[in-house]
Amino acid sequence: MKKIITWYLLFLLLPCCLGCAVTSQRTFSVSEREDRVFAAALQAVTESGFGITQSNKAEGFISGSQGVVMGEHSTIMSVMTKKEGQGSQVSVTVVPPPGTVGNTAAMVEQFERNLRNSLSAK
Repeated sequence: MKKIITWYLLFLLLPCCLGCAVTSQRTFSVSEREDRVFAAALQAVTESGFGITQSNKAEGFISGSQGVVMGEHSTIMSVMTKKEGQGSQVSVTVVPPPGTVGNTAAMVEQFERNLRNSLSAK
């Protein structure tokens, strides 16, 4: 009986220990014009491993997706850029497919690094 209870608890608690991926979001400012930031954001999305699915420069919106191995759904990255004072504000959100395990916060951090590197290289 103890063995059954142990396996039952392990079965219930294991998903909690592994954790499912959760949506990650970050908003930050850069001291560059919005048009330069938008171009750099397009590049940063692809350098982060996402394919561009939509972009609208006038609205400052970019959407990208990244397939999940052996999965039917994709991880989605959405980016919004807008003018903020003398610079720009960038908001990035990464939404994982249901039931996946992963670190979406690391994807957001990678995007920001790629964006800042792209801006500093120009």
